[in-house]
Amino acid sequence: MLQNRQRQVILASLLLTVLALSALFLLGERNEQVNPQGSIESTIVSPVLAENNQLIETSARIIEQSLDVISTPSEHDQLVISEALEGTSIDGALRADASGNLILELGVRDFFDYFLSIADDVGAQQAIAEIERYALSYLPEPASLQAVELLENYLRYKQGEFQIQQTPITQETLSDSDALQLLRTSFDQLKQKRQALFSPTQDQALFGLEDTYANHTLSSLELMADQDTTDEQKRESLLDLESRLPSDVSASFAETRDNREYQQNIEAEIASDKGDAEIYETLRLQGVEQQQIDSILARRQQQRQFDSTYLRYQSKKNSLSQIGLEPGTSAYQTRLSALQNQLFSSPEDRTQAVLRDLRQD
Repeated sequence: MLQNRQRQVILASLLLTVLALSALFLLGERNEQVNPQGSIESTIVSPVLAENNQLIETSARIIEQSLDVISTPSEHDQLVISEALEGTSIDGALRADASGNLILELGVRDFFDYFLSIADDVGAQQAIAEIERYALSYLPEPASLQAVELLENYLRYKQGEFQIQQTPITQETLSDSDALQLLRTSFDQLKQKRQALFSPTQDQALFGLEDTYANHTLSSLELMADQDTTDEQKRESLLDLESRLPSDVSASFAETRDNREYQQNIEAEIASDKGDAEIYETLRLQGVEQQQIDSILARRQQQRQFDSTYLRYQSKKNSLSQIGLEPGTSAYQTRLSALQNQLFSSPEDRTQAVLRDLRQD
């Protein structure tokens, strides 16, 4: 029913196009009759008329191709196999072109991930079976078989991705340079894994955009970690990196950067020694909404309370050693945990206290 309705809408659009071009053609004929010597009016209209047939043929060909595209539905065609999917539309789609081949696009990966996201809930086999059911039920051959084969390789890739992500992070890998090297190595390993499983066309369609984001982010982090460059050189290099991106991706990164800088300014205000009244006025002049200003000032109040509590906690923590408890022992850790639970009422404050302890140790 939906495909019929789409066909009717498209055909109606084509009819309107043909009628408009026909009217233009008649107007051109009338101009030729009134101005047989070739007036300026016929000179303007004639080049357009010469392309009428080509325009109509091109429009018809585009419409014919769009009508021949076959897709899996965006809504579930039966009861969902997991409550987690209840009330949701299906992400992505599997589509076949007019030749019956699978259309390679990011939506294929979105479709796979949509159902694989519930593998822990219903089991991997059932999630995979649901993807295959849609492919075999809605797509012609060879697209249906291409989708199933692509899914098999995608599952192999996901397994390899999981293994790469399990690389242990030890105390020795916590420095900026080592952490970035670990990220770069993992990124390169994932690319090699994909190259072994997918054709270049498949790889670009499914992972091209992700690669662009990941590589740009890594390159930016590596540049910022370079201690041999000045802040000005880093800024210029970052702008150069951004200029090499596709325009839509570059705009996204620019927006992210602006939001990050804005948030950093907010955090700096929160952490400053200014009074609440001064910060209120600064944020108001920056155009921050009243609700957000109230939230920021509330966070400052909470932070002051935490700082005060942390000073008392630190004093009591130091007294543990004075009564003979050695740091690192189970007895010391038990008393320290009890002290944290006693002084800090929320899990967030306890976590913040532990992190501050680590920085000070």
